[in-house]
Amino acid sequence: RASEPRPEPVQRPATPKLPAELLRAFQTLGLDPSASRRAARAAYLAELKAHHPDRHHDDPVARDRATEESARINEAWDLLERYYDAQSNSTT
Repeated sequence: RASEPRPEPVQRPATPKLPAELLRAFQTLGLDPSASRRAARAAYLAELKAHHPDRHHDDPVARDRATEESARINEAWDLLERYYDAQSNSTT
C-alpha cells in the first residue's frame, strides 16, 4: 500500500572488488570468490587429479590437452595462493 512506509533495504557488507585475473583463477577451480583457503586447496587438488596427464597415457591428444589444463590449474592455484598469503599478512 502506498501509505505504509517502505522497509529499509538490507545492507550487505561490501565485497572487495577483485581483479579479473583473480576472478578467473577462482572460476578455473570452480570456486566462489569468498571460498576459504582450505576449500581452494581442496578444489585445486581435485581438479589437478581429474586433469592429470598421466591419466591419458594411451591417448597423446588427450594427454596434451590434460597437460595444458594442468598448467592452467597450477597457474590459478599459484595466483590464489599469493592472494591468500596477502590476505593473511594484511590481517596480522
